[in-house]
Amino acid sequence: MKLIKKYKFFKEKYQIPNTDAPELSSDKSTFNDLEFNILQYNQKKNVVQNIYMTYTDQQDLINKLFNQKFINKKTTSTTTTDPKKFLNPLLGLWAQVCEKMRAIKDIQDKISSEQDTIDQKQDLASQNPGVADSTNQDIKSSNDKISDYKSQLSQLNTDITDLENQIRIKLQKMKVELSITRDRINKSIS
Repeated sequence: MKLIKKYKFFKEKYQIPNTDAPELSSDKSTFNDLEFNILQYNQKKNVVQNIYMTYTDQQDLINKLFNQKFINKKTTSTTTTDPKKFLNPLLGLWAQVCEKMRAIKDIQDKISSEQDTIDQKQDLASQNPGVADSTNQDIKSSNDKISDYKSQLSQLNTDITDLENQIRIKLQKMKVELSITRDRINKSIS
């Protein structure tokens, strides 16, 4: 006889036999769905983040999300971050956060590029005093772009904070609903 070397605790989902009352089967189904969504969110949010940081185009994003079973294949719209398109509403909200994180990364790259342009223009102006006026104009233009990018970054960071708060609130509500549903099921079974 082989000995059990490891024991992982797991919660078995409520089974829904045909003999259950409609209210009880509805509660069990709700409990199973809520539990699945919460567990999937906790386990897969890093996968969603990785997908959003590495996709190449919109179709690649849709394919990656579909392959991981986060969305239905019917989703062909250009806005895949709509939480209603995700099978798990928490992951839908998290996808919005990830999309904004990617936008922040893109804007930071643009700021870096503009800063490199400014440095090149300043070097050019110091070497050729005759082109100083046009390069100063270019430098001013680049500084204006950087300023705009920084305001966009600020807005995106605010949006991310708001979305994270929405996720936290929704997760808490789901946990409360899960607890209430579990209590109703236990009362019905007893």
